Amino acid sequence: MATMISLGDITIAVTRKDIKNLHLNVHPPNGRVTISAPRHLSLNAVRSFAIGKLRWIRQQQKNLQDQERETPRDYLNRETHYVWGRRCLLTVVEANERPSVEWRHGRLTLRIRPDSEVANRAAVMDAWYREQLRAAVAALLARWQPDLGVRAERIFVQRMRTRWGSCNPKARTIRLNTDLAKKPHECLEYILVHELIHLLVPNHGPGFIDLMNRHLPGWPRHREWLNRLPVRHEDWGTELVKSFFILRDRPPVLSTAANLKVRDAFRRTYTLKTGLDLIVQSDASLANDPSYQRLREYARRRGG
Repeated sequence: MATMISLGDITIAVTRKDIKNLHLNVHPPNGRVTISAPRHLSLNAVRSFAIGKLRWIRQQQKNLQDQERETPRDYLNRETHYVWGRRCLLTVVEANERPSVEWRHGRLTLRIRPDSEVANRAAVMDAWYREQLRAAVAALLARWQPDLGVRAERIFVQRMRTRWGSCNPKARTIRLNTDLAKKPHECLEYILVHELIHLLVPNHGPGFIDLMNRHLPGWPRHREWLNRLPVRHEDWGTELVKSFFILRDRPPVLSTAANLKVRDAFRRTYTLKTGLDLIVQSDASLANDPSYQRLREYARRRGG
């Protein structure tokens, strides 16, 4: 259970873990702040750490508030989509054949079975974007790994909500956000080089900056460019609410960090009320989400 500390108008959820260092995070979409702290560290020490980071926290929250987000996609004819930074109009072809996506001469064509739901169309498009990204990454690795004198053991391409990429120096693995296939090629190159250099220097200290400047001199411009681009629309509250019904029937299926507490609650009790309570504890703003409120009313009517 998290301990809450308040610093003016900022509330921070502190969770104790078997770790050596403090980890501070500001989460989208509303700037929720969390700190993971070693079990031996006093709450006063955690508070002092947070006070020292207040300026950074407020800047991150402002960045999240200011960041442009894509409008929800319905995957309909003449809907706007992006491939490698280029605007494309979508053409939807309904046919009883294997779903596919084709990008040619600036036009994006989605072939889908008749009456396919939006979720199915989105899954086909996401799979296609992953393929595009993997192909582009393979070409970039062939150039950059020899130049940097480093090699990643595995590259994962996946949907990521809060980052464009991440690196695990110990396992020598890199994870890349599928949505990079929607951004200009230079953005992917910047993120990949950034993560490859983390295999050499795990932090963002002077050594990391020096390598970035030496190998990719224009990287601050690419970073600023990427951070100005719109990010994927996420229906955060609705997605969590939908997980209740999935978990009720198949508790082990979800494994994302956002749903771990809910999954564990369902494994223990399978009660809707417990899951709802855990979700609003993890993010109080979800209490105002219409989907959450509808489900809370449903739980009240059926007695839990």
